[in-house]
Amino acid sequence: APAGEPATLVRAFTHRAIARQVGARRETVSRILARFRAAGYIRTERRLMTIMNRGALEALATPRGRPR
Repeated sequence: APAGEPATLVRAFTHRAIARQVGARRETVSRILARFRAAGYIRTERRLMTIMNRGALEALATPRGRPR
Protein backbone atom coordinates (compact mmCIF):
# COMPACT_ATOMS: atom_id res chain seq x y z
CA ALA A 1 0.00 0.00 0.00
CA PRO A 2 1.20 3.55 -0.62
CA ALA A 3 2.65 5.44 2.33
CA GLY A 4 -0.10 6.65 4.63
CA GLU A 5 -2.63 4.11 3.36
CA PRO A 6 -3.82 1.13 5.44
CA ALA A 7 -2.33 -2.22 4.41
CA THR A 8 -3.99 -5.54 5.22
CA LEU A 9 -1.84 -8.60 5.82
CA VAL A 10 -3.76 -11.37 4.14
CA ARG A 11 -1.78 -14.27 5.54
CA ALA A 12 -3.44 -15.77 8.59
CA PHE A 13 -1.21 -15.09 11.60
CA THR A 14 -1.88 -16.47 15.04
CA HIS A 15 -0.39 -14.84 18.12
CA ARG A 16 1.53 -18.06 18.67
CA ALA A 17 3.02 -17.97 15.15
CA ILE A 18 4.07 -14.33 15.56
CA ALA A 19 5.61 -15.15 18.94
CA ARG A 20 7.67 -17.96 17.41
CA GLN A 21 8.91 -15.68 14.62
CA VAL A 22 10.06 -12.93 16.97
CA GLY A 23 11.24 -15.11 19.86
CA ALA A 24 8.63 -13.96 22.37
CA ARG A 25 5.90 -15.58 24.44
CA ARG A 26 2.37 -15.67 23.03
CA GLU A 27 1.11 -13.68 26.03
CA THR A 28 3.60 -10.90 25.29
CA VAL A 29 2.53 -10.75 21.64
CA SER A 30 -1.15 -10.60 22.66
CA ARG A 31 -0.46 -7.77 25.12
CA ILE A 32 1.56 -5.71 22.62
CA LEU A 33 -1.00 -6.21 19.83
CA ALA A 34 -3.75 -5.07 22.22
CA ARG A 35 -1.74 -1.90 22.90
CA PHE A 36 -1.25 -1.34 19.18
CA ARG A 37 -5.01 -1.76 18.60
CA ALA A 38 -5.85 0.67 21.41
CA ALA A 39 -3.42 3.23 19.97
CA GLY A 40 -4.97 2.87 16.49
CA TYR A 41 -1.78 1.49 14.91
CA ILE A 42 -3.44 -1.74 13.76
CA ARG A 43 -6.88 -3.24 13.32
CA THR A 44 -7.52 -6.96 13.60
CA GLU A 45 -10.43 -9.03 12.41
CA ARG A 46 -10.36 -12.78 12.79
CA ARG A 47 -6.84 -13.66 11.63
CA LEU A 48 -6.35 -10.59 9.43
CA MET A 49 -4.32 -7.61 10.55
CA THR A 50 -4.56 -4.16 8.96
CA ILE A 51 -1.74 -1.72 9.56
CA MET A 52 -3.44 1.63 10.08
CA ASN A 53 -0.44 3.75 11.04
CA ARG A 54 2.76 2.43 9.50
CA GLY A 55 4.75 5.51 10.49
CA ALA A 56 3.96 5.00 14.18
CA LEU A 57 4.98 1.34 14.00
CA GLU A 58 8.21 2.24 12.22
CA ALA A 59 8.94 4.82 14.92
CA LEU A 60 8.50 2.12 17.57
CA ALA A 61 11.06 -0.02 15.73
CA THR A 62 13.77 2.60 16.24
CA PRO A 63 15.94 2.53 19.37
CA ARG A 64 14.14 5.59 20.79
CA GLY A 65 10.61 4.42 19.99
CA ARG A 66 9.38 1.93 22.55
CA PRO A 67 5.80 0.92 23.38
CA ARG A 68 4.54 2.40 26.61
